Amino acid sequence: MSNTYFQFKQFTVNQERCAMKVGTDGVVLGVLADAYEPSYILDIGTGTGLVALMMAQRFSQAVVDAVEIVEEAAQQAEENASNSKFASRIHIYQSDINIYRASHRYDLIVSNPPYFCNSLLNPDEARATARHTQSLSYENLVDAAARLINVNGVFAVIVPSEAREQLRYLCELSNLHLISETYIRTTERKQPKRIVMQFVNGKAEKLVQHTLTLQDSTGKLTPEFELLTHDFYLDK
Repeated sequence: MSNTYFQFKQFTVNQERCAMKVGTDGVVLGVLADAYEPSYILDIGTGTGLVALMMAQRFSQAVVDAVEIVEEAAQQAEENASNSKFASRIHIYQSDINIYRASHRYDLIVSNPPYFCNSLLNPDEARATARHTQSLSYENLVDAAARLINVNGVFAVIVPSEAREQLRYLCELSNLHLISETYIRTTERKQPKRIVMQFVNGKAEKLVQHTLTLQDSTGKLTPEFELLTHDFYLDK
């Protein structure tokens, strides 16, 4: 049985009413997504509110808007945000991103989207919505990002490695250009299963590529990942 909450250094994420619990994908996106002094940040498909909370912690001057289509998850994200020290800067909206509108554009847009494109649907409707792209296709995600992003804004997303070409193609069609990609592997012996891709709504100078290994052979966090998560994970 999953824990009903996950304790970070500066905030707590309650998750008993969310289909998708706190996971490594969200944490990895939260530590890697980056933009220069963003004023407005958008988290698409916020779930528990984890990534929105991480953005608020990392970017202390930014206002963070977070959109979630599932009502119970949106309510839980609202509670998590309200109970944090960042409450005044995080706004949770229960909405379909396809119809979401904002009075401003965003300097940084982040998303840990559904990713099981072709697998059998989970009988649990909420969990299926959280995990399958029938509720948020990559096409819809990119369209929303392109519509809501600021000039020179950054769109950061974590997807399965095999989705790389599709996502890059869709972003290029929307004039979002790949500037960095980080391949995520659990250990050195395993192939990367996830990739964090960052696109800019503007001129891309060059593509920066990197591989991040999460654990060493004993199961401990690698020094690189430990450094990245130092401000978030509780000290062991």
